[in-house]
Amino acid sequence: MTTTTRSAVERLVNDYEALLDGDTSKLDVLAESFTYHAPGMPVEGLQGPEAFAEYLDAARERFPDLRVTIENGLVDDEVTMQEWSMAGTHEGEVDGVPPTGREMKLSTMTTTVVADGKIQEVREYFDPQELQSQMEADA
Repeated sequence: MTTTTRSAVERLVNDYEALLDGDTSKLDVLAESFTYHAPGMPVEGLQGPEAFAEYLDAARERFPDLRVTIENGLVDDEVTMQEWSMAGTHEGEVDGVPPTGREMKLSTMTTTVVADGKIQEVREYFDPQELQSQMEADA
């Protein structure tokens, strides 16, 4: 694998942010061997850009106005780390919880691995209870 320059990595991360915000034209920033890991997913994670696109579509059904913002980040030639904030209105069922119409907010930390000019892997870390507690009836 060849390394990518920091400025190219920054562009990839910005395009990834746009993808999370719904710009599906940015799906090509993901390598064919792309893997996505997050709490609640199988150990092997989601495999490939198409599986990730389906995951994002499902998230958009639940939170149609989902907005993702990079709050802070560190960029290297191959690995980046970002603190993200995500917000959106709960309009679809999530893990058996019916829509509440409330705005949900979630803080995440992500490690992104880049090689050969593409995002190879994303590991997202967050507390699933943070979201769950916002969906509870007395929240």
